[in-house]
This record gives sequence, C-alpha cells and structure tokens, in this order.
Amino acid sequence: MSDGSTSRGRGPGEDPVAPPSRNEGPSSAATPSRPGSGVIRPVPQPSDGPSFEAIAMQSVLSRARDSSRFEAPPTADGDASRGRRVPARLLVVTALVVVALGITAGAVWVNLFRDAGVDDETVVTVTQTDGALVRTPQETVRGYLGALAEGDIEKALEFGPLGGTGSEALLTPEAYGAMPEESRPRNITLGTDDPLATEIPVTYTLAGEDVSTSIRVKRTETGSYDLVRATVTIQLQVAGGDNLPVFVNGVEVQHTSPIEAVPGTYTLTTGLSFIAFPTDSSTISILTLARSKTGTFLVNPELTDAGTSALLESARTSLTRCIDAAELTPAGCPNGIRAPKPVAPGSVQWSMSGASAVWTSFSPALSPDDQTVALATLPLTFRVSMDYTDGSNSGFKDVRVNAVLSATMLGSDASAVTVEWGR
Repeated sequence: MSDGSTSRGRGPGEDPVAPPSRNEGPSSAATPSRPGSGVIRPVPQPSDGPSFEAIAMQSVLSRARDSSRFEAPPTADGDASRGRRVPARLLVVTALVVVALGITAGAVWVNLFRDAGVDDETVVTVTQTDGALVRTPQETVRGYLGALAEGDIEKALEFGPLGGTGSEALLTPEAYGAMPEESRPRNITLGTDDPLATEIPVTYTLAGEDVSTSIRVKRTETGSYDLVRATVTIQLQVAGGDNLPVFVNGVEVQHTSPIEAVPGTYTLTTGLSFIAFPTDSSTISILTLARSKTGTFLVNPELTDAGTSALLESARTSLTRCIDAAELTPAGCPNGIRAPKPVAPGSVQWSMSGASAVWTSFSPALSPDDQTVALATLPLTFRVSMDYTDGSNSGFKDVRVNAVLSATMLGSDASAVTVEWGR
C-alpha cells in the first residue's frame, strides 16, 4: 500500500481530482498534458440525474406516440378548413360532363370535318327485292292487277294477305292458268296519284265488262303499302249436292266449304258424262276485291242430253224385262197384280199399251235431295191375262200405274245406269 503522499483512487463521496492547469508543465495550449504514469485517473461516476442520451431517446419516443404530428398545422381559417372535402356527386357530374363534351366533339369532327371516303366493300346496293318493300299505293295496285293480267297468280298474292280462311284450291297456277286471257284484268287505269292514299280508284276490263271499283291498301311497318286483301271468299251452294263432284277451272273443290278466289271468271264442271251445270250457271265472275263478305253462288246441275238418253235406254230395257216376266208381280218392276184364285204357273202374260207416247214425253230430272240421282214419273198402262188352276182364264185386264223411275247417274255409259222402280 502507498504512503499518504501518493495519489489514490477516488473513494465514494469524494470529489474528482482536478486536472493540471494548462500552464503547468511543458504542455502547450494545443496539446493537453498527459498525466504521469504513476498517477491513477479517477473513474467518472454516474450522476443521479438522467443522462443526455436518455433525454434524447425519451423525446423520440414521445414524438412517435404523438399522433398529432400527422395533422396539418392550423391555418388562419382555424378548424373549419380542416374537415372540408370535395362532394362525390360533384365529381361524378363533372366526369359525365367531360365525357359528353368529348363525345359531342368527336361526333362533330367525324360528321363535319372528317373526309372518310367511300369503301367499295361497304357500299349497299338496293336490289329488286329491297325496292319491293317500299311500294307506293299505286305500285301495289298496279302490280297486283298486272300480275293477274299476266296469269301469274303467285306474284299477285305477294301484294297482300288472303281475304279469308277458305280453301286455296283456286290460288294455284293450274287453276288460274285455266282461265281464258279475256277473263283477266285488261286496260288498267288508276284514278289517283296520292302517295298516301289508302283507297285507289281503278278501272279495267274483265271478261268483256267495264269494271269501275276501288281497291283498299294499307301501310306496313316498313313504310310500304300492301293490299288490305288479295282475295275474296266465295261459297258455292248446290242444293242436294253433297255427293256431286265439283270442279272449278279443272280443279276439284269441296263446294261445301268456303273458297278463296281472285278477280276473274271461273268455269264449273262436274267431271261427269251425264250431269253438268247449265250454261247460265256454269260460269261465275268475280269482278272486284270490294266484296267484304262471303259471296254465295247458287248452282244447280242438270242431266245432260247423254244422261237423258242413257236413262231412257235403261228404262226401256228394264220395262222389257218386266213385261217378259211370267209372274203376277215381277221383282223390281212397276207392273203387278193380285189374282182372285190360284194361277197356273207360267201362264201370266203382260203387255204395255201407249208405249210410244210414254217415251216421247219422257222428261227426267235430278233429285233435289241428291243431285246425282235422276227421277222420272211415267204414266204406264199394262195389260195382263192368266190361267187359273181350275182351267179358267182371266181374260185381258188393264193395270194403270204412275211409276216412279230412279237411277244413279255417276256412270259414264248406259250400261252403268241401273233403273229402280217405285209407285
């Protein structure tokens, strides 16, 4: 242990040893003096107060915890300006206005200032079909009647809908083509040039008649005009004709049902040899489209001359057979008698008087209940004689009968006509 004059460490509670003065020793002001090697430098003791580094760290942590450092400094307006924001609706309206202005400006530039030129690949050529879709009222009426005049029923029907729901049997090239040319519209003249007309006055010649009428048209969604109807509905009425075949212009139709037709003349036939329509009812004429309701045409067939002859021949043959029968009442014959007593077999003899007068006045007609059946009433006078089994003879007796003759006339020759007799 050193003596008392020797330097020692600073004990607790002692003040640190002051360093030597700058003027002591050989050191200069720029270089501090180094203590001697034997001198023990006192170790600094921590003071009771916080150090500088602790104070600095505390300040940093305090600022990190303080959220107010992210707020903008107060302005002259105070807190009122701190929460002010731009409304969202204003932003949306502004954006829409900008977009609208942009579109408008683009459209103006394209339509007024931009020269786009012509692209041959995008040029639209109007075809005949396109043109047909924008027909004027006059083009529609003239086109319809013109097609009928040319016999082109299919083209005519392109100008409007059917007028009803009847049979379309007469709307075929076969049926319309059988119509004579003079039965089609000719000399067509329209009475108005109004591009918005819905009723076109028109005159033409049809089947030798001068026709003056109006044809109604209607505007379609495309701006074109069509006929209100391109056909009229007709009904053939044949009393008792349910079993009678009917042909119109060579085409068989169901005359018990409505039929659609266009202006023209139509010839009616039965297709039979013995039954036909008379001249005054064998042709019907449809002059215009003005008919709004179903047109009814009454037609009554009659026996042809060939039919009358075939029936007469069959009636004579039948009566000859009846007279030759050696019976009191021959089956299927108009002649018959009852005997007062038993008759010897094979002894009955028949004859007919006034036969020539009967056949001269022979005038059959078709039945009103069935127009395929011919009827005739014949005043017949028979004479009959017979032998009785007791050996006596009756002598000649006259038998007068109003006989009713009937026969179906659907055949084509006399052999197919079978006569039936009634009283």
